[in-house]
Amino acid sequence: MNSIPIRIFPEIMQDPTLLSLEEKIIMCYIADWERQGKCCFVSEDKLSIILGANVQKTRGLLQGLMGRNRISIKPAAGYSAQILGIVRPGEINQCTDSEYDIFEL
Repeated sequence: MNSIPIRIFPEIMQDPTLLSLEEKIIMCYIADWERQGKCCFVSEDKLSIILGANVQKTRGLLQGLMGRNRISIKPAAGYSAQILGIVRPGEINQCTDSEYDIFEL
């Protein structure tokens, strides 16, 4: 069995606007990629495995976070995965706002 380490960020875990542990895990997962200077390129299937949830629940969690303007979701053309980014007012997330090849990072 493979393991997927997820860094826990106190500022995310203590955020009262995140409604569930699953939302906090998603936010920590994205934040970990971003803090490494990389884009979070992941499919709903893989996030479902990480969360131990079904794809429909994962999709609902992502849509809820996006609807509350906590994350941005950009489909990656030709892939089942998407690019996720944390929305930070006043900042531009290059992973979600540019058209460069994500595999060249």
